Amino acid sequence: MAFSLLLVDEDIQFQTALARRLTAAGFSVQFAEDIKDAMAKVEARELDLLVAGVAGEDNEILEAVRQMKAARPALEIILLCGRSSLAFSMKSMRAGAFDCLVKPTDIEQLITRIKEALKTG
Repeated sequence: MAFSLLLVDEDIQFQTALARRLTAAGFSVQFAEDIKDAMAKVEARELDLLVAGVAGEDNEILEAVRQMKAARPALEIILLCGRSSLAFSMKSMRAGAFDCLVKPTDIEQLITRIKEALKTG
């Protein structure tokens, strides 16, 4: 059975390219419009991993990560952050994210991190 991934990112081109690569690698890929939609989808169905683009260092996303991990402890979450901030990366991982990568993110590096996250989950 293929792992089920949920993607949410404001960069539609990146999201589409990533979805193509992940589908070709055997993953089942779904999309969410925004983090609220992602939260609803996480609560409604079993998903293995969420990849979410983050525009800034927003406490709302950290709270969303906490809530999604509380609802689905096995869900792995990778955040794609708009800028490099060690403090935000640490906060996101304390909230339950597997990783916080800086945009622009190399798709191959992201796929590697997705596979690593799914091995731990």
